[in-house]
Amino acid sequence: MGEWDAKAYGKFEKERIQPSIDLVRRIMIENPKKIIDIGCGSGMSTKVLANKWPEAEIMGIDNSNTMLEQAKRLGLNVEWIFKDCNESIKEFDKADIIFSNASLQWLKNQEQVIGDWFRNLNSGGVVAVQVPLFEQMKMRKCINEVSMQKKWQPYFKEVGSKNCYNYNPEAYYDIISKYSHQIEMWETDYYHILDSQKAIVEFCKSTGLRPYCNALNDEKLEAEFVNEILQQVKAYYKVQEDGKVLFKFKRLFIIATS
Repeated sequence: MGEWDAKAYGKFEKERIQPSIDLVRRIMIENPKKIIDIGCGSGMSTKVLANKWPEAEIMGIDNSNTMLEQAKRLGLNVEWIFKDCNESIKEFDKADIIFSNASLQWLKNQEQVIGDWFRNLNSGGVVAVQVPLFEQMKMRKCINEVSMQKKWQPYFKEVGSKNCYNYNPEAYYDIISKYSHQIEMWETDYYHILDSQKAIVEFCKSTGLRPYCNALNDEKLEAEFVNEILQQVKAYYKVQEDGKVLFKFKRLFIIATS
């Protein structure tokens, strides 16, 4: 699906890091010895973990060299590992916390992956997950209405079905309840206050729009496609009286104890 753009992803760091902060606050383990951050990206979530538990041994795993290089610049006492997050982590020592912030939805066989995480937990350890509920958002409608147009369909035959895998909360519960009888689940709507409707598009270019832009693989086509997305965004997201735009972002949180 192409390399991640760490600079574009980091542009909205304040908005992207808050879910990690909220998830970490709900983890009731006082002194974890080992933590694994799956899909750590540029290290935003790993930094939150390291600040909360500075004595813990922390590993950050990601399949993007660009993101990992950005993470290394944070100067954290973290072992950064390049690895396909779809693959088993059984080669690593068991952890007290396995953490995944906004990365699970990119993994193909989530049922297998989640099972693998629990098998790599110490007794009493937790799996802590945050998943964007992108399918429920107006931005998804904007993308669908443009990408399904006849002129764009030939470019996106492989997009959607093979790039992002959003399960509903009930499906996640059924998977996780096979391994845990102590599960917390909640949803949060974040109202990101952005400067313009264009900022919503910029926010999503490095995530939800990324598979589409990569599939086009042409700057001119990408600019045309993104402009059409912007026109749909203008129809769905109004400008507030002070000129700002509210970007409502839905997220699902899960904490499950082994």
